[in-house]
Amino acid sequence: MRLLIFGGRTVTDERDIGAVLDATAPDLLIHGACGLDEDDPIDGAKMRGADGIAHRLAEARGIPIDPRPAAWKRLGKPAGMRRNEVMFRLRPTHAAGRILGSRGSPMSPGSAGMARICMRGLPGYPPIPLVIYRDDGIDLPGGDALGNALALLRLLFRSTPEVAAAGKATRDALEAEAAGASPGDVAALTAGARGEVEMVMREQPRAAPWLAVAVGLLGRATG
Repeated sequence: MRLLIFGGRTVTDERDIGAVLDATAPDLLIHGACGLDEDDPIDGAKMRGADGIAHRLAEARGIPIDPRPAAWKRLGKPAGMRRNEVMFRLRPTHAAGRILGSRGSPMSPGSAGMARICMRGLPGYPPIPLVIYRDDGIDLPGGDALGNALALLRLLFRSTPEVAAAGKATRDALEAEAAGASPGDVAALTAGARGEVEMVMREQPRAAPWLAVAVGLLGRATG
């Protein structure tokens, strides 16, 4: 188990990340050392967000860590995506991401890019299972694409009112899942949800990176 953890720099809640580490007991933790530059000494206390939390919790559990800080000073903005590709080429077997904080917190396009890489892979490097942390717990690595898509859409609904306003079919799918409907019935409702999400992508550029991830997951779940 080589676990890649990623997420926004505003993440502060340790519970989900700790639950992932405890449930999976990875042989190696990979993360992007948010807050550090490639030449900085590796110091978990100076890392921010999900990366910093994962580093400190893994260190306390004796889990080996491979942090990969981006070359911000040398490369500027492209450094984040370059770093994401480097982490993926370390061949993690699973990935888990806390992509949104509390309502109103900014969405991280960098984390969305990491999620897309995990879903699509890179030339010579196949896709890996991706887990979106849920508000009510976690899906362990290997969780189904439909469950992850709905978890992501639920978070987007809460943080982006414009997405919620445009998503009747999506809301129906979320309510059906919450009510315990069968996976088949929930999947049937997502056919309309996918079209809604694609429409909102064009109208809400701020949410577009994460909506693109949701569309990809819905496509994988429904064929």
